[in-house]
Order: sequence, then structure tokens, then C-alpha cells
Amino acid sequence: MLVERMLALLAAGTPPESVAAVTFTRKAASHLRRRFQEALDAARRTEADPTRLERLERAQASLDRLTLGTIDSFCALLLAERPLEAGIDPAALRVELQEAALFRAETFREFVGTLADGRGPVAPLFALGVTMKELEESFELYAEYPDVEPVVADPLPLPDFAGIREEIEDFLRRSIPLVPPEPGPEGRDKLQTKLLDARGLIELPDFGTPAGFARLLRTLRPHGGATQKRWPDKALAKQLDLEYDALRTDVIKPALAEWQLALHERIYAVLRPALAHLAARRGGGGPFTYADLLLATRNLLRDFPAARRAFAARFSHLLVDEFQDTDPLQAEILLYLSGTDLSEKDVARLVPRPGSLFVVGDPKQ
Repeated sequence: MLVERMLALLAAGTPPESVAAVTFTRKAASHLRRRFQEALDAARRTEADPTRLERLERAQASLDRLTLGTIDSFCALLLAERPLEAGIDPAALRVELQEAALFRAETFREFVGTLADGRGPVAPLFALGVTMKELEESFELYAEYPDVEPVVADPLPLPDFAGIREEIEDFLRRSIPLVPPEPGPEGRDKLQTKLLDARGLIELPDFGTPAGFARLLRTLRPHGGATQKRWPDKALAKQLDLEYDALRTDVIKPALAEWQLALHERIYAVLRPALAHLAARRGGGGPFTYADLLLATRNLLRDFPAARRAFAARFSHLLVDEFQDTDPLQAEILLYLSGTDLSEKDVARLVPRPGSLFVVGDPKQ
């Protein structure tokens, strides 16, 4: 359908430079270009109307003016034409995923190092059991979707676990002595391993603190079923397994969720300024990810009405293939370019101009 729409536009007299067809992978873009070229050749051979045939011939002669490619290549085109407003060096306008990932990780570690003097928010997180690896993974995910605003409120009080500590400790007191002192020929099962790990955590000096108890909860949370043949008493192993599973579901998982919710705001007190630091360090010189290009393009179109008007006048017809793969940031870009009000910043209030936006997608997806 998208190829047919492109042909109809060209046959109706729409200049090729006014048409932009985008999809979401290089393979799909290559396939779309090939299908369009084949369809255009076939239309020129079979078109009976001389006026429409002349338009198709002109389109064929100036096909290099038609924009057809991936959404990120389309964004790079827009940014390259407005580098000052976008704040991006056009010479560095390329996606370097591996380089960007390394730069992001190094910049985050550098930023955390500036806060590790005990007065900032990082040291209390480490004291609460948050590891550097967990912070790095959280920042990587946060930086990968810079357009998503996290829901952050005032920090919740840290739970003291007074209500559940006795119940979990009672289970461990009864269960740990039942673990065979030596592993059998097939080794230990998951439940035995978890109980022994729990014994080690109980013996640590900080076990009496909320952070130390939360470490125990994290250890016990994953499923750790018993293999009955690895226990001297199979019936007892089955009973322990059922009791442990009920404890996980009813006590451990809800308590750990409460703890993680309390940590959420404290972690974002580090991640938010870290993301600003990353943007400042990178500046307009990269290295960039696909998300960086999309975000820069969205901001360019949203914040600079003159640029938006120029691009909307140039690309009067936007055609999108595989629309079901469009994410919210990509949809914003399309709406800013096709909207009737070229000064409206609230994307939810934008309405596409008639005929300006044509999408093809799979409703089952």
C-alpha cells in the first residue's frame, strides 16, 4: 500500500523532494526502495494517461530527490540542515553504538567518582546495599530512553522489616540444620544452596540493619526448589519446598518490592544529574545513539518553529511503513512535521494536515 501511495502522489504531480518515506530498519528500507523502483518502472510502461506518464517520467529523472530510508537517517538529514539550532556538529552526526556505550559507561563512572566523598547521594546508596553494577545498569537503561520522564517523588521511608524478620528467621532456624552437611553425588539442589547462602548472610555484622536484611531478601527471592532425592527425608524436603515457596510469594517478594520502591527516588537522585552530565560531556560532538538522534530531532522540531515550518513545507507528504514499530518519540517527530499548528508544542494537541501523513502497519502487531 505504501508503494502504491507513493506512485499515486508522483503521478498526481507531487514533486519527489516533497515526499519522505521512512521505515525502521536498513533491511526494510532497502526492500522498500527496490519495490518502489520496480513499481515505478512498471507504472511507466503501463500508464495510458499522457499527463500522468509525463509526471512519472519526471519523477524517475529526479528520483534522487525523494527521501526514502530509515527513521534515524531521516533524523540525521534534518539535524544536518539545522546544526546550530540542534546544537550538533554535523561532522560528528553518525551513530556509533559501541563507542557511545563505552563513552556513556566511562562518563557515568567519572560522575559517580565526583560524588564518592561521603557527602553526596552515592555513599548512602552503597551503604544500603546498592552495588555499582546495579547503578551502571540502571543508568544504561535510563540513558537509552532519555525521552522517558521517570516518576519520582519524595523519598519514602526505608522499611525496617520488623513485621517479617521474625517469620523469615524462624523458617531459616528450622530449615538450615536440615541441609545435608555434605553435597551428594549430584551436588546440592537450589533450595539447599539458598539456605546455606542465607546462613552466611545471617553471620555478617550488618545483618541486623535494614540493608543487611534486604540482602537476605534478594538472595531468597529467586525460585529455589528442592530436588527430593538429594535430601535424606523426601517428605520433609517436599514440605520445606512448599513452605519456602509460600514464604517467597507472601512475604519475601512483597517486602523486597517495598524496599526497592524506597530506593527508587534515592537512585534517581544520582541518575538524573548523571544524565545531564553525560549530555554536557558529549555536547554536540557525539558519540551518538539512535535515541540521541531521535531526541535531538524531536527537540529541534518542538522548540524551533521556524525549523519546523521549513521542514513541514519541504516534506508535505510523510509515509511511514511498519507503523506498529513506531515508538512515542518517533511518533512525536512525525506529528510535529505533519501537524496543522506549526507552533504548538503539546504533541497531544496536534492534528495532522489532511493528506500529510500516511501510515501502513500490521493491526495484529
